[in-house]
Amino acid sequence: MSSYRLGPGILVTAAFIGPGTLTVCTVAGASYGLELLWAVFLSILLTAFLQTLVARLSWNSGMGLVELVHHHSPNRSFRLVVLTAIVAAIGLGNTAYEAGNITGALLGLKVFLPVAYTRVAHYPALIFIGLALAFFLWVGNPQWIKKLMLGVVVLMSISFLVTAFWVGPSLVPLFKALLVPRVPQGSLFTIMAVVGTTMVPYNLFLHAALSKDKQQFGSQTALRNDSLMAIGLGGLISMAVVVAASVAPAAAIRNAADLAQALTPLFGEAARYLVGLGLFAAGFSSALTAPLAAAFVVQESMGWPADAPKTKAVPLFVLIFGLAALSLEFTPTLLIQFAQWANALLLPFIILFLAYLVWRIQRTPWLTAILFIVFCVFLVLSGKTLWGLL
Repeated sequence: MSSYRLGPGILVTAAFIGPGTLTVCTVAGASYGLELLWAVFLSILLTAFLQTLVARLSWNSGMGLVELVHHHSPNRSFRLVVLTAIVAAIGLGNTAYEAGNITGALLGLKVFLPVAYTRVAHYPALIFIGLALAFFLWVGNPQWIKKLMLGVVVLMSISFLVTAFWVGPSLVPLFKALLVPRVPQGSLFTIMAVVGTTMVPYNLFLHAALSKDKQQFGSQTALRNDSLMAIGLGGLISMAVVVAASVAPAAAIRNAADLAQALTPLFGEAARYLVGLGLFAAGFSSALTAPLAAAFVVQESMGWPADAPKTKAVPLFVLIFGLAALSLEFTPTLLIQFAQWANALLLPFIILFLAYLVWRIQRTPWLTAILFIVFCVFLVLSGKTLWGLL
């Protein structure tokens, strides 16, 4: 029997459990207690459904999602419009998210630094993180990077799961909040943010590009199990953050970094270090996977070889842009707003295109109908998100 090879699911987990997800889940827990756990659970179910579907399509066809756009577009004009939107949203959008990802890693590292977090003091940490990311992006092979991400995700898991266990909520209200949907007054935007920060379009492209090599898995069952286990682990981390934040005073919480400070009076310095470690791991892992996803999209759109120097230059460009924005103290707020706008616009139509692919390739009407319903729901949610950004 051949030895098991770590699948692409762990990179998807590392990608969607980033500073944005941790911040949204922290705010959800601090503001509404356990009442929005059902929204996290639902978003994980939807993520697992879409990610496994994309992985299966790519495994069957031997093509990434962008390559499927190339081969199954009804005409050249449609293909050009779709590819332009994808490159703009994923290629440019991920450069915006990179600044936020690196910021999350720095905020987590701040917990362990003996100096104040000033403009000058964070330069050594910024240089260290930048060089480490550049090294892994340029010389790391996929299996090596997946093993690195496994270690990082394990660190996140230990950090937040131990913190949630430390908080120790009663099981009855925990399962009630998980299974019985409630929409507290004023929570709709937070619910939308929870779903939106979990179901990120670039993860679909990343998962598809990593799943098209059939040598990784001997069967679709192995691919599906890899995806479900990894996404389920990411869901546990997200829910653990909500549980941990549910005991913190809401007035003291604005983001995941504040959670480390807010839990210190309740549980001592150990809680602060656990949250800091988790935030650093989340920021570093997302800062590695976001450039990789952008590289896959640009490479498949342009038809470049995977090992071409210009293909390897794409993730380095994304990384350099993020580092430049931080080193020059450009606020990433407007850049992240652009990325959110692009993702909000792109996700419903990616789902619609998946429905088209399922209908054309697999000929399964019931699955096509489900995807169309999901498209309609996310079209409404995206409209609300765009309205909130304007």
